[in-house]
Amino acid sequence: MSQLPDLKIIDVISRDFKNANVIFLDLLHKFQEYLGIKPKIKEFQFFLVDNLADKNVDFYKFGTIQEKKDGLLKIKINKKYLRFLPFIFLREILKCFLEEELRNNISLNLAINQIMMTILSKNPYLNEWKSIIHKNIQQISLEAAGFNFISNFDRLDRFFNEQMLKFNPNPIQFFFQYLIDHPDLVRSKYNSFNFIFFKKYKEKLLNLMTSNPLVESLYSIITIFLEIKNYKNLLQYKKYFQSFKEQGLLKTELSLRKFTENMELIKKTFISPSFLINWRAINIEVIVFVMKFNPILDYTKINKVIKSFPFINSPKVSLEDFSNTIFGYLILPLKYFDDIIKLMEYLKKNNYLIEYSFFSRIYQKQRVNLNYFKEGFTNQIIPNPNYQEYEQKYETKVEFEYTEQSVNENLSILDFLILDRIRWFSFSGLGFERRDESIKILKSDLFDEIISQRSLISNLKVNLKELYKESEIRTEVITLINKYKEGGFFFLKTVLEIYLDVIKDLENIIKNKEIQNCDEINDFLSNYFPSTTIEHNLIFKTNKQQIEFIIKNLFTSYFNSKPVFLRKVKVFKYCSNLLDICSSLKLFDLNILIDILINEKLAFNIFQAKDKILREKYEEYQIQDITSDIFDNSIENYIVNKPPIIAPILINTIITTKFERDYFQLLISNYNEIEKDISKIANIFPRILINKLRDLKTKKNLYHIEISVPALIKKEKNLFISIIFNIFEKNLIYGKNHLWSGFITGFSTRNFYDYENQDFFYTKDLYEQYGKYIESSFQDLNQDFKMVKFENQKILWSDDGDIIKLVKLANNRKARENEIYDHDLLDRLRTFYLNMEEIILRSEEFVKSKKDLFFQNHVKAIKFIPAFQRFNLSKFTTYFYSSDLNQINFKSLLGTNFLKIEYPASIDDSIPFLIDYVLSSNQSDNPILDNILAPENKIREYCGFVIKKTHALFHFEMNFTPEGWDYDSIMFKEHLQNVLFNKEYKFNIPNLKTFQFSDNGEEPKYGLSSPEFQDLCEIYDYRSIDIKSYIGTKKVKTVERIQTLLKKELIFPYITLKNLGFQESIYLIIPDLNQDSVNTIIKIFGWFNYGFIYEIEGKYFIYGFDEPVEFTHGLMMKIYFPKCELSEFKQLFDMIFEYLQVDHYLILKDFVNGDTLVKNIHEDPNFFKKHHPLRNVKYDGKDV
Repeated sequence: MSQLPDLKIIDVISRDFKNANVIFLDLLHKFQEYLGIKPKIKEFQFFLVDNLADKNVDFYKFGTIQEKKDGLLKIKINKKYLRFLPFIFLREILKCFLEEELRNNISLNLAINQIMMTILSKNPYLNEWKSIIHKNIQQISLEAAGFNFISNFDRLDRFFNEQMLKFNPNPIQFFFQYLIDHPDLVRSKYNSFNFIFFKKYKEKLLNLMTSNPLVESLYSIITIFLEIKNYKNLLQYKKYFQSFKEQGLLKTELSLRKFTENMELIKKTFISPSFLINWRAINIEVIVFVMKFNPILDYTKINKVIKSFPFINSPKVSLEDFSNTIFGYLILPLKYFDDIIKLMEYLKKNNYLIEYSFFSRIYQKQRVNLNYFKEGFTNQIIPNPNYQEYEQKYETKVEFEYTEQSVNENLSILDFLILDRIRWFSFSGLGFERRDESIKILKSDLFDEIISQRSLISNLKVNLKELYKESEIRTEVITLINKYKEGGFFFLKTVLEIYLDVIKDLENIIKNKEIQNCDEINDFLSNYFPSTTIEHNLIFKTNKQQIEFIIKNLFTSYFNSKPVFLRKVKVFKYCSNLLDICSSLKLFDLNILIDILINEKLAFNIFQAKDKILREKYEEYQIQDITSDIFDNSIENYIVNKPPIIAPILINTIITTKFERDYFQLLISNYNEIEKDISKIANIFPRILINKLRDLKTKKNLYHIEISVPALIKKEKNLFISIIFNIFEKNLIYGKNHLWSGFITGFSTRNFYDYENQDFFYTKDLYEQYGKYIESSFQDLNQDFKMVKFENQKILWSDDGDIIKLVKLANNRKARENEIYDHDLLDRLRTFYLNMEEIILRSEEFVKSKKDLFFQNHVKAIKFIPAFQRFNLSKFTTYFYSSDLNQINFKSLLGTNFLKIEYPASIDDSIPFLIDYVLSSNQSDNPILDNILAPENKIREYCGFVIKKTHALFHFEMNFTPEGWDYDSIMFKEHLQNVLFNKEYKFNIPNLKTFQFSDNGEEPKYGLSSPEFQDLCEIYDYRSIDIKSYIGTKKVKTVERIQTLLKKELIFPYITLKNLGFQESIYLIIPDLNQDSVNTIIKIFGWFNYGFIYEIEGKYFIYGFDEPVEFTHGLMMKIYFPKCELSEFKQLFDMIFEYLQVDHYLILKDFVNGDTLVKNIHEDPNFFKKHHPLRNVKYDGKDV
């Protein structure tokens, strides 16, 4: 069923309620057919009653009192709200499709409310319903975004609109179906899930774009829009299309009919006629920043600080060392510029930051290459510009020079609403709909803004008036604020959120488990998990002191005197509500809040002032007075303003994530030929952003280039960074991939604008209080870092400088790939893998397998790992990061016994290294580690270890579909939560093979002069040979060596895969665990299909430790990923390690082979032909 059920029948109930239950059931069945899913609640009963209490009713139950018992949901509807019956009925119908634990979730209920308002958009009581919902929901300010919490959901109106409902599945159907498949999508009470939801639905729409006529139409639309700088309706663009063709301004063979047809399709995508904002023209500064945090600080605390950092946008993190390097933007009113600099200097002085850089933006160029969407390039990773099918006109670009001096424009609330809409994708901005549709959206925005502000003032009045009446509670609120005042506003706000979440969870536990006293609560928490979700369990795990306080001080009262308990909870709720409201009012000084609580007259003055602003500034526009002329005149005025406030762009809404995997951030100092050099790479990638910047410390100009890079393998990444280095070489400042989703999250500055004084509101308390929050989050640090730039970075990279070489290399690799996702083939591959050792010993059977399609299509190589311990040897791995690489003697470091070196494909003052060595197990000390840790090397951090055991991941039972991999972070989250919190969860890693590398004292040993070791040296120099290239061939001696060593379990074979869509691998190194944590992590990461988990022992150090930390239990993992959103997995990894109380760990991405460095250091391009670490190893013990 593709059509929405007709809701007119609800009008019958308004006149005659006796058939309400029958009609509800009929509508529920129709929505079941429409959504394609079964309802979770099937038994219900409606009553119509008088005089239901309205006070303190959750917005998602407004107009009703609900009670569920024995599976029956009883819903009492207040007679005085009978006019809202369509809203109430539709709400309850839609909520029937939610799992029980999600029915009270605020985020989900707001989304459902938006769906209802979309479906009932013509209902005469719509605006009144909106007002009531806004009044009944707590106004939560999102400081980082500038929005109120509810604003994120108001914008869903564009997503659930009529145009989008023509798709199958449409957004409403997709919403419920995806939610059923991923019930853990909603992560917390106030976390907006819609960002993830948009991304998932966007993947469906992207498939519409790979059509040559559609690409030509899009190119035509871009050309027209950038020229005329506006869009009113389709008829207007049809006329422009014809006239542009006639005048030669548009070179296209596209017919008007095809253009019109494709225009209709583009209207339904996320593409919109968007504008970029000249921020300084409205007194806002855009700062491009790099922050490098002290590596001794743990990731989770940094993540929490960055997540809510005021005015931050699109933070991206690099993954290559213990430190967190964050790259992103701050979009803040100019008045806060000095404050943010002061905060940064404070963080630097206190050693929370190693260093930071701030840059202002002078000029921007955005480029999108539409050739990626052409049908002829679907089988290429990078469209080759030398091919005949390639069209240079599809290299679309937009340039804009920003105003040097800030300008204080007088802006109205309508100005801000327009500026907030015209920047974004169609689902949250203004698309290619008719102008009257755009006006309808703006009217809705204005109405939402007015009722939001009214609700804010109303909530403040209600909370304060009740506190003034209840002097005892008011005194306790003041006492609570004073208790936490030293930690500041944001610290207290966080503490209260934790308290209220814990209180709610404990109340549910008491009710569900029939607990009678505090001892039983403690017993329950000692033996069971308070929740099934990691977020809630993290609260209990990481806030034990607060939990003890709550149980002792509140829940003693719960069992002894319920009124006392309720009063104490009331104090927390009042205080939390006040802080939320104060946050929205930009009131961050706790002393002023105390004054307001003490002085009722001061509160009255605030109410008067806010009411005045609301009347004079918010309500100066009558909603019906917003017309097309007002909108068009506003756009025109913004464009012709001196300086211009906006400029047309559009290409920022063309989604290219299908062709991207990495987001490479490049900083280059300014020089005469830089524009020419940038042009060498600018047309190659799906999207490239070029910012000309000014360093706010040195006042020097430089360039920031963000390159959206397709999926490259290690060899191609190495070539890519070499090309970048050789093009810009001495002018390079910084270059790294940063983990990011590719989407800029919505933000607004309108909540900081003072419409009365026609300027942005300023309070010194914002960053002062946030500084206190940071200080309360981090420990005291005394160490000071001094980084020295590595002067000889050229030795790290090859001499290649031709970008077309990268294009050819990547495309040739793609041409060789033949991805087949066939269950039968993979089942035969699995069978071969499980029996591989026996099959290798039987050459004829191996040759037979080798001819099988599964082998030819999926087995790239069969390598092996030597059992070094059986020869009194060990493989020693070291990771290290030096503050001054100029002091490192690489020739000594990469001597005769190293096996492999890797380092990140990045450019910075210093980079880390990951090196494998082969050593004698009998050496009393470790000469490699002693060499690395020499004082002159200025090691900032290291981790050195040996492998005790290896677990090989190789399975296809999960995350797999006939179309390929489905690496969904939400499914991984469900798995990890089951492993951590569900004692009934049985999960055995399929096909797991484990190889022992520790000396158990029972296995026979072989000396370095033994025949076995000589055989090993013949098939393993610094790496393994490929076994499949020898078995069944005439190289009989090599085959005998392989089979002899395999029989004695002196080598362990493994398969490297091909044609299965694995795009990259990352390393995770987690030192200093206990055995239980090791087992848990192995079980969690066994979810991944392909990779290796190594149990390790060794020691690690970070500058600031008193001494190195030795550990006997740790893990290193190498996990392979297909195309997926790695940033979402990284967030879950952080939560896992936080829950397991792991303070320091490494996630290493983009590490590439370091053979180039080795050849350059030894000045020998043939170095590896002579390099044989096994023959070079020195053995101090007796041979056996």
